[in-house]
Formats: sequence, C-alpha cells, structure tokens
Amino acid sequence: MGNSTFKFSKYRAEADRPPFDLELEDGSVISIPVPDGDTTFEIEEASTSREMLTLMCGEQADAVFELIGPENGTVIRALAKDMSKHFGLAPEQAPRGGSRASRR
Repeated sequence: MGNSTFKFSKYRAEADRPPFDLELEDGSVISIPVPDGDTTFEIEEASTSREMLTLMCGEQADAVFELIGPENGTVIRALAKDMSKHFGLAPEQAPRGGSRASRR
C-alpha cells in the first residue's frame, strides 16, 4: 500500500457553506454565517439549547431570540436542528455520559 496524504485545502473546500438565511414573515432575512472552528468546539460543548443557539447565531443571536422567544419549544428545536444540519454539525448529540449510560 502506498502512503496517503490528506490535503487541508480539500477539507476547506468541502466545508465551504453559504450562510443560514432565515426569512421572516415580512420578507426580511436574518443571515447567519457559518461558525468558525473555535465556535464549533464551543457549540459541541454547549450544555443548553440557549447556549448552542447563542453560539451558532453569533452577532444575530439577539434578533433570533427576539423572534423565537414567544414560540413553542418545538419551533426552537426544529430551528436548531436545521441550523446544525446546514452548518454540517452533528444534528443530534449522544446523551451526556455516552450512549451506554446506565439507567438508575
């Protein structure tokens, strides 16, 4: 077998994604850019939906929270799931303690 090399530029090209554009009822758009690597690490370590959405939304977090605050929790979870999927983040994380956590 030959030696394989992996090119960082390939990872960069594959990760290139457009912003998450959230269209509102009035036709305006909240445009949320793809999180950088450091923010992605923080998102993966987030322990609450609020923390995760704050990190994903970045500078647009206040506008998004104003929009979703009065909504049903299902709307918030669906939005977070779609954003995670769009950004190429894990759509669902394993429960804390791993998938083999004991049930006491």
